[in-house]
Amino acid sequence: MFRLARGRVPRDHLSVNAPLNIPLPRNWRALIKRGLVAAIGLERAALLDVRAGFENSPDPRARISAELDSALERIEVLEAHNRILKSRIEDVPPHERPHYRPAVRLEILQLAAKARWKLSRIAREFVLAPKTVRNWLRRLDEQGEDALLQTRDPVNAFDDAVSELVHALHRAAPGKGRRMKADLLLRTGLQLADSTVKRMLERPTKSKPEPPSPAPDSSKVGSTTSTLGGRKHVVTADRPHHVWHVDITTIPIGFGNGGFWVIWWPFALVLAWAFSWHIGVVLDHYSRAFLAFRIFRHEPSAADVCALLDDAVRRSGASPKYIISDQGTQFQSEYRRWCKTNSVKPRFGAVGQHGSIAIVERFIRSMKDEFLRRIHVSASRDAMLGTLSAYQTWYNEHRPHSSLDGRTPGEVLRQDPAPLPTVLIEPRTAVPLAETERSPPRRRARGPLSLAVGYVDGYRELPVLELREAA
Repeated sequence: MFRLARGRVPRDHLSVNAPLNIPLPRNWRALIKRGLVAAIGLERAALLDVRAGFENSPDPRARISAELDSALERIEVLEAHNRILKSRIEDVPPHERPHYRPAVRLEILQLAAKARWKLSRIAREFVLAPKTVRNWLRRLDEQGEDALLQTRDPVNAFDDAVSELVHALHRAAPGKGRRMKADLLLRTGLQLADSTVKRMLERPTKSKPEPPSPAPDSSKVGSTTSTLGGRKHVVTADRPHHVWHVDITTIPIGFGNGGFWVIWWPFALVLAWAFSWHIGVVLDHYSRAFLAFRIFRHEPSAADVCALLDDAVRRSGASPKYIISDQGTQFQSEYRRWCKTNSVKPRFGAVGQHGSIAIVERFIRSMKDEFLRRIHVSASRDAMLGTLSAYQTWYNEHRPHSSLDGRTPGEVLRQDPAPLPTVLIEPRTAVPLAETERSPPRRRARGPLSLAVGYVDGYRELPVLELREAA
């Protein structure tokens, strides 16, 4: 048992069985809250270090134990998050609480049916009066736009079956935006505007719909600004393997958007094993293809960057004319010698110049937002290599790119012909099949449509779609 007391610890009291007197700092009462947060951060760092050892253990039971511990921690965080948000609603007087939207009311009843909750439990969990829930149950059969409970599927020109396909895609790929969903469906033969996808996923409102994003200017695709010797140069990629990008990023080990910041000095942990991975990536500018990557436990050196570029050259069977990078320490003397040996002209992003290395920065953001921040980033090197290999396969072969007119980077890199269907499927029976200059020919669906969804290496964040028609 530890006993906190003021004063110094006598030497004759430092025995195994003697109580340990720990002197308290001055004004310790004012530091209790800060110390509590710091202690939790230290406990988290120690737990992460221990879990990393289990994840790298040759014993499969130890690895499963680490995965279970991570899942339980995630559940604990979500329960605390739910409890805190619920307490905020409970503090509001009943007559001042905001009403649930019609679609949310139906979701509450669906969740209660799945969890087999009684009426009193539903009211308690969602801070409602029991008579309110009873009224919802009585009015389940109401129809029309003013119904008390409604589904999220809006009434529009498309059949409910098409809306179900969109919702199925949303459930299969929840991290993808509406534009990405529309591009994925287009590759299967079903053309929907991104605004239509949005209306199918959200309850329609009276506000003006969001205008679609402008199409990229094809005359500007393939250009980037760099500097050399203080002078601006515009490097234009006019073919695959003409211009490459190389950059380094960092991702924390664990689940989600944990970050690296802690409260004590120096206010952040060192970005090194076992808290994070450093990832080096090489990207082809013209095709946006993800050419090569390497992972490091510490900040990579110039030699590591050169080895990464050697991997990219070996895998691609070609070397670029230009390589664009930032002005980090890894891209100096040894990197310049590698470029000279391989007849490559190095170009560097301008310091403070917006968009000078935007292509690779946007790729890194996509890799993190749509994948790495949605999964558990393993501390195992082999597992992390497999994770990034899965994303590389999906990104190059299955992910349509908006700046490539819906084609994938792999198709552009290989200069394959346009893979989009020459004849699109028209699921609306009332819409005529008239051809226009801006629209490809269409045909009627041969039967009910269903969406078959596969995943690269089992990752739900990496969907592969196929649209099937029942004969």
